[in-house]
Amino acid sequence: MTSIAKTKTADTVSALEDKHCTLSDLLGWDKSYDIEIIDGKPSAIFPPSSTDIKIRSELCRQITNFLIGKPWEICTYPLGVRPLEKENEQPQNTDTVLKPDIAVVSDRNKLDEYGCKGAPDLVIEIFPSSRWIIKHKSYNLYQRAGVREYWVVDPQSKLVLVFVSDEYGFFKIIKRYTQNDQAKITTLNDCPINLAAVFSQTE
Repeated sequence: MTSIAKTKTADTVSALEDKHCTLSDLLGWDKSYDIEIIDGKPSAIFPPSSTDIKIRSELCRQITNFLIGKPWEICTYPLGVRPLEKENEQPQNTDTVLKPDIAVVSDRNKLDEYGCKGAPDLVIEIFPSSRWIIKHKSYNLYQRAGVREYWVVDPQSKLVLVFVSDEYGFFKIIKRYTQNDQAKITTLNDCPINLAAVFSQTE
């Protein structure tokens, strides 16, 4: 994102502080804006760095190869995820739109022209641990929506934290992977992820 686009995004968020925003509003904004909506409140998000984009591409490559011939679909940034959207809900009533790096669904009917409606099975977000406080809101929303597995990929520390939903609907951390590990995506039938290849994108 250019500095001009960043300024426009910040100005838009500032101007909408007192407005309850929805997917309908988001669709009318400039597509260069990096904005999420959480419970009607717009929030500027950090644009991905070139390293983030390379990591996302490598993760997508490995996941997509594994999913060949399987009834799963992948959705990637900047397409939005509306984790709390109800059946047949109209855009003007959908007030939460998140933009994870990667989302995977087992139900192809959840995908439409805007992204994913309802909770994905898997969400992967790429950000350094220093942004955890900022990202905690979306973490809570994914948990509340019923996302089965949530990954945090930290490009600075070269770590992956894996959370899965327990029987009570709360995320629990089940694994911490380091850069040379062979990781597994539990929700995707133990889809293998070569983290050495993923984190080589940071070099």
